[in-house]
Amino acid sequence: GRRLGYGQFGEVYEGWYHNHKIAVKVLKECENEIHQTYVDREISIQKMLHHPNCLKLYGTSLTDTNQVALIMELAGKNMKACLFGADRIVLTNEEKKQILLQIAHAIAYLHSKSIIHRDLKLENILMINKKPLLSDFG
Repeated sequence: GRRLGYGQFGEVYEGWYHNHKIAVKVLKECENEIHQTYVDREISIQKMLHHPNCLKLYGTSLTDTNQVALIMELAGKNMKACLFGADRIVLTNEEKKQILLQIAHAIAYLHSKSIIHRDLKLENILMINKKPLLSDFG
């Protein structure tokens, strides 16, 4: 599918699964123990999260070249692009307040599971119809 983005540890593509658009995060091959720890941590954290403001992990798979692929909920742009990008969205004060409350509820949920995000930033908050989703838990 179409490449949606990339980062230090892999690339994200658009895909289809049972007539639903999904995101497929193909992780780079682990080069060392630290990288493997990141991959293991992201998968284990994502598997235990069930909150409306945390990106859903549907499952994992291996590519034809034995790379780990995370099958995830497809979100829109990240919050930085939504607020400051060329196609930024306009939010009312009430919408801004609701988004902040949803982010706070998601963080409280993570903390209730003894999880600290460790990289909370605008680029790791994805948006779907003005609903924030925390992502990138590695």
